This record gives sequence, C-alpha cells and structure tokens, in this order.
Amino acid sequence: MIAPGLNAVSETCLPATGYSLTATGSRVDLKGYTGEVAFHLVSQGATGTDGKEALAFAIQDSAAGTTFADVTGGGFTSVGNAAADELIRLDTRKMNRYVTATLTITATTIFTADGGISSSVSMIGVKQY
Repeated sequence: MIAPGLNAVSETCLPATGYSLTATGSRVDLKGYTGEVAFHLVSQGATGTDGKEALAFAIQDSAAGTTFADVTGGGFTSVGNAAADELIRLDTRKMNRYVTATLTITATTIFTADGGISSSVSMIGVKQY
C-alpha cells in the first residue's frame, strides 16, 4: 500500500488517446521504485456494431526493455461497451526492470468517428531517492 506523505510518483504507461487498434504504451523504468506500485485503468469502453466488443488491458514487463511478456496478476478485468475504472497492485520485487501497458481490441467493428476508444493506464508508486 502506498502511504500518504511518501515520495509518490505517477507515470503514464498508456496515454489517454483514441485507440482503434491494438496498442502498446510507453515503457516505464522501475529502477528506484520500492514495494508495490498501483496501475490505474480508466476507459470509456468500446462501442461497436455487434455487441461483442472487448478491450483487454494488461501489464507486461521486460528485463532489458525490449521484449515484453505479461506479468502474473497484471491483467485488468475485460472491458466491454461500458466505462471502466480499475486499480491493480503489483510488487516491484516480482517484476523485471521495465513495464508497459498493452491494449488488445476484439470486435467486428469499432466506431471511430469520435476519435476511437479513449483509455489510459497510469502507474503510481514510491521512489526511493
């Protein structure tokens, strides 16, 4: 748990923008973070034509920052055509040095007239200085 008054830092893993395809966010360097970090997902949900829209968000890690794989416990609840707001906590001691967030969209058709799907994933943690 992140205690109030500590050196909490927020990093953007997947920026809030209009997505219409699968996306991988920016890599974040965990060097200096201690203990648990929280990943916060905010999404407007998917709007499509077949009622089978699904957005899958996951946290991935990498030792060198090049090849990423899913982190155990790093999957968010699948998002359909409703808004989502979810927080997951992961232990930095059980992850590799670099992390990112991914989005996989499953749908026959996603409406993109309004700029696509607006979603973001942020990481909040305590850095040791």
